[in-house]
Amino acid sequence: MADKRKWAPALYAEAIHHYGEHSRREVARVKRNLMGLSNDDKASLVWKAEDQIAKMEEAVQANLAFLATLAELIRQGPAPGGGKHPTEMPGGSNPIQALLQTFVREWSAEGDGERGECHALLLDAVEDHLKAQKEEAAASGKAAPKVLVPGCGMARIAFDVQSRGYDCSACESRVMHYFAGELIRKTGDKPEAHRIQPFVLNTCNRFKAQ
Repeated sequence: MADKRKWAPALYAEAIHHYGEHSRREVARVKRNLMGLSNDDKASLVWKAEDQIAKMEEAVQANLAFLATLAELIRQGPAPGGGKHPTEMPGGSNPIQALLQTFVREWSAEGDGERGECHALLLDAVEDHLKAQKEEAAASGKAAPKVLVPGCGMARIAFDVQSRGYDCSACESRVMHYFAGELIRKTGDKPEAHRIQPFVLNTCNRFKAQ
Protein backbone atom coordinates (compact mmCIF):
# COMPACT_ATOMS: atom_id res chain seq x y z
CA MET A 1 0.00 0.00 0.00
CA ALA A 2 1.36 3.40 -0.97
CA ASP A 3 2.15 5.97 1.69
CA LYS A 4 -0.67 8.55 1.83
CA ARG A 5 1.53 11.02 3.71
CA LYS A 6 3.33 11.96 0.48
CA TRP A 7 2.51 12.08 -3.22
CA ALA A 8 1.74 8.51 -4.20
CA PRO A 9 0.29 8.07 -7.70
CA ALA A 10 0.17 4.32 -7.08
CA LEU A 11 -2.94 4.89 -4.94
CA TYR A 12 -4.85 6.04 -8.00
CA ALA A 13 -3.61 3.06 -9.99
CA GLU A 14 -4.85 0.82 -7.16
CA ALA A 15 -8.30 2.42 -7.24
CA ILE A 16 -8.49 1.93 -11.00
CA HIS A 17 -7.31 -1.67 -10.65
CA HIS A 18 -10.03 -2.40 -8.08
CA TYR A 19 -12.64 -0.89 -10.39
CA GLY A 20 -11.39 -3.13 -13.20
CA GLU A 21 -11.67 -6.23 -11.02
CA HIS A 22 -15.17 -5.21 -9.98
CA SER A 23 -16.13 -4.69 -13.64
CA ARG A 24 -14.90 -8.13 -14.63
CA ARG A 25 -16.80 -9.75 -11.77
CA GLU A 26 -19.98 -7.96 -12.84
CA VAL A 27 -19.58 -9.17 -16.41
CA ALA A 28 -19.06 -12.72 -15.17
CA ARG A 29 -22.14 -12.46 -12.94
CA VAL A 30 -24.32 -11.16 -15.77
CA LYS A 31 -23.01 -13.89 -18.06
CA ARG A 32 -23.91 -16.60 -15.53
CA ASN A 33 -27.37 -15.14 -15.00
CA LEU A 34 -28.22 -14.69 -18.67
CA MET A 35 -26.82 -18.00 -19.86
CA GLY A 36 -28.61 -19.75 -17.00
CA LEU A 37 -32.04 -18.58 -18.16
CA SER A 38 -34.50 -21.02 -19.59
CA ASN A 39 -35.10 -20.96 -23.33
CA ASP A 40 -38.47 -19.30 -22.74
CA ASP A 41 -36.88 -16.55 -20.65
CA LYS A 42 -34.16 -16.04 -23.24
CA ALA A 43 -36.82 -15.69 -25.91
CA SER A 44 -38.43 -12.85 -23.92
CA LEU A 45 -35.25 -10.72 -24.10
CA VAL A 46 -35.10 -7.89 -26.64
CA TRP A 47 -31.44 -8.65 -27.34
CA LYS A 48 -29.98 -12.12 -27.36
CA ALA A 49 -28.10 -13.05 -24.19
CA GLU A 50 -24.90 -13.62 -26.17
CA ASP A 51 -25.18 -10.20 -27.79
CA GLN A 52 -25.77 -8.48 -24.44
CA ILE A 53 -22.72 -10.16 -22.93
CA ALA A 54 -20.52 -9.29 -25.91
CA LYS A 55 -21.60 -5.64 -25.83
CA MET A 56 -21.03 -5.46 -22.09
CA GLU A 57 -17.56 -6.95 -22.41
CA GLU A 58 -16.73 -4.51 -25.20
CA ALA A 59 -17.89 -1.51 -23.16
CA VAL A 60 -15.96 -2.62 -20.06
CA GLN A 61 -12.79 -3.03 -22.13
CA ALA A 62 -13.25 0.48 -23.54
CA ASN A 63 -13.64 1.89 -20.02
CA LEU A 64 -10.58 0.05 -18.74
CA ALA A 65 -8.46 1.15 -21.70
CA PHE A 66 -9.42 4.76 -20.99
CA LEU A 67 -8.64 4.37 -17.29
CA ALA A 68 -5.30 2.73 -18.07
CA THR A 69 -4.36 5.77 -20.16
CA LEU A 70 -5.41 8.04 -17.31
CA ALA A 71 -3.43 6.01 -14.76
CA GLU A 72 -0.30 6.24 -16.90
CA LEU A 73 -0.74 9.99 -17.25
CA ILE A 74 -0.99 10.30 -13.46
CA ARG A 75 2.09 8.10 -13.00
CA GLN A 76 4.17 10.21 -15.36
CA GLY A 77 2.74 13.57 -14.34
CA PRO A 78 4.32 16.08 -11.97
CA ALA A 79 3.49 15.74 -8.29
CA PRO A 80 0.93 18.34 -7.14
CA GLY A 81 2.52 21.11 -5.12
CA GLY A 82 5.98 19.81 -5.92
CA GLY A 83 5.23 16.61 -4.00
CA LYS A 84 4.66 18.44 -0.71
CA HIS A 85 0.94 17.71 -0.50
CA PRO A 86 -0.36 14.33 0.70
CA THR A 87 -2.23 12.10 -1.70
CA GLU A 88 -5.97 12.51 -1.40
CA MET A 89 -8.29 9.94 -2.91
CA PRO A 90 -11.72 11.12 -4.06
CA GLY A 91 -14.58 10.34 -1.71
CA GLY A 92 -17.74 8.39 -2.32
CA SER A 93 -18.50 4.70 -2.51
CA ASN A 94 -17.23 4.36 -6.08
CA PRO A 95 -15.00 7.28 -7.10
CA ILE A 96 -13.94 5.72 -10.42
CA GLN A 97 -17.56 5.21 -11.48
CA ALA A 98 -18.28 8.83 -10.56
CA LEU A 99 -15.21 9.93 -12.53
CA LEU A 100 -16.41 8.16 -15.68
CA GLN A 101 -19.88 9.66 -15.36
CA THR A 102 -18.46 13.14 -14.89
CA PHE A 103 -16.19 12.71 -17.89
CA VAL A 104 -19.13 11.85 -20.12
CA ARG A 105 -21.15 14.74 -18.72
CA GLU A 106 -18.35 17.23 -19.34
CA TRP A 107 -16.94 16.11 -22.66
CA SER A 108 -19.40 13.97 -24.64
CA ALA A 109 -22.14 14.95 -27.07
CA GLU A 110 -24.53 13.00 -24.84
CA GLY A 111 -23.69 15.25 -21.89
CA ASP A 112 -24.33 18.47 -23.77
CA GLY A 113 -27.90 18.89 -22.59
CA GLU A 114 -27.05 18.43 -18.92
CA ARG A 115 -23.91 20.53 -18.79
CA GLY A 116 -25.26 23.19 -21.15
CA GLU A 117 -28.02 24.07 -18.73
CA CYS A 118 -25.60 25.27 -16.06
CA HIS A 119 -22.58 26.20 -18.18
CA ALA A 120 -24.63 28.61 -20.25
CA LEU A 121 -25.37 30.67 -17.14
CA LEU A 122 -21.68 30.96 -16.30
CA LEU A 123 -20.61 31.73 -19.85
CA ASP A 124 -23.32 34.34 -20.25
CA ALA A 125 -22.17 35.97 -17.00
CA VAL A 126 -18.60 36.17 -18.33
CA GLU A 127 -19.85 37.77 -21.53
CA ASP A 128 -22.00 40.26 -19.60
CA HIS A 129 -18.95 41.39 -17.62
CA LEU A 130 -16.18 41.22 -20.19
CA LYS A 131 -17.51 41.12 -23.76
CA ALA A 132 -17.09 44.86 -24.28
CA GLN A 133 -13.51 44.71 -22.97
CA LYS A 134 -12.77 41.72 -25.22
CA GLU A 135 -14.07 43.50 -28.31
CA GLU A 136 -12.15 46.67 -27.44
CA ALA A 137 -8.96 44.67 -26.92
CA ALA A 138 -9.41 42.88 -30.22
CA ALA A 139 -9.96 46.16 -32.06
CA SER A 140 -6.87 47.77 -30.52
CA GLY A 141 -4.61 44.73 -30.78
CA LYS A 142 -4.33 44.32 -27.03
CA ALA A 143 -4.44 41.05 -25.11
CA ALA A 144 -7.83 39.55 -24.37
CA PRO A 145 -9.23 39.87 -20.83
CA LYS A 146 -7.97 37.25 -18.40
CA VAL A 147 -10.41 34.84 -16.77
CA LEU A 148 -9.60 32.44 -13.93
CA VAL A 149 -11.73 29.33 -13.43
CA PRO A 150 -11.08 27.89 -9.93
CA GLY A 151 -12.24 24.37 -9.23
CA CYS A 152 -12.51 23.74 -12.96
CA GLY A 153 -13.19 20.00 -12.69
CA MET A 154 -12.22 18.40 -16.00
CA ALA A 155 -11.66 21.83 -17.55
CA ARG A 156 -14.70 21.92 -19.81
CA ILE A 157 -15.91 25.31 -18.61
CA ALA A 158 -12.36 26.67 -18.97
CA PHE A 159 -12.25 25.32 -22.52
CA ASP A 160 -15.54 27.02 -23.35
CA VAL A 161 -14.34 30.33 -21.89
CA GLN A 162 -11.12 30.12 -23.89
CA SER A 163 -13.12 29.25 -27.01
CA ARG A 164 -15.02 32.51 -26.64
CA GLY A 165 -11.83 34.48 -27.05
CA TYR A 166 -10.70 35.07 -23.48
CA ASP A 167 -7.28 34.40 -21.98
CA CYS A 168 -8.33 31.66 -19.57
CA SER A 169 -6.42 29.96 -16.77
CA ALA A 170 -7.84 27.25 -14.51
CA CYS A 171 -6.98 25.20 -11.45
CA GLU A 172 -8.32 21.99 -9.88
CA SER A 173 -7.38 20.42 -6.54
CA ARG A 174 -8.87 16.95 -7.18
CA VAL A 175 -6.05 14.94 -8.72
CA MET A 176 -8.07 12.59 -10.90
CA HIS A 177 -10.22 15.41 -12.26
CA TYR A 178 -7.12 17.46 -12.99
CA PHE A 179 -5.46 14.65 -14.93
CA ALA A 180 -8.70 13.84 -16.76
CA GLY A 181 -8.63 17.44 -17.97
CA GLU A 182 -4.99 16.98 -18.95
CA LEU A 183 -5.95 13.86 -20.90
CA ILE A 184 -8.45 15.90 -22.90
CA ARG A 185 -5.87 18.63 -23.46
CA LYS A 186 -3.44 16.09 -24.89
CA THR A 187 -5.88 13.98 -26.93
CA GLY A 188 -8.97 16.16 -27.33
CA ASP A 189 -8.19 17.09 -30.93
CA LYS A 190 -9.32 13.61 -32.02
CA PRO A 191 -13.12 13.22 -32.17
CA GLU A 192 -14.39 10.20 -30.24
CA ALA A 193 -10.86 9.32 -29.13
CA HIS A 194 -12.40 7.76 -25.99
CA ARG A 195 -15.70 5.89 -26.31
CA ILE A 196 -16.42 5.11 -22.67
CA GLN A 197 -19.71 3.82 -21.26
CA PRO A 198 -19.95 4.67 -17.56
CA PHE A 199 -23.32 3.00 -17.04
CA VAL A 200 -22.39 -0.40 -18.47
CA LEU A 201 -22.44 -2.00 -15.01
CA ASN A 202 -25.98 -0.76 -14.27
CA THR A 203 -27.85 -3.98 -14.91
CA CYS A 204 -31.23 -3.09 -13.42
CA ASN A 205 -34.37 -2.60 -15.50
CA ARG A 206 -33.36 -4.72 -18.47
CA PHE A 207 -35.78 -4.63 -21.36
CA LYS A 208 -37.98 -7.57 -22.26
CA ALA A 209 -39.78 -8.22 -25.53
CA GLN A 210 -43.11 -7.23 -23.98
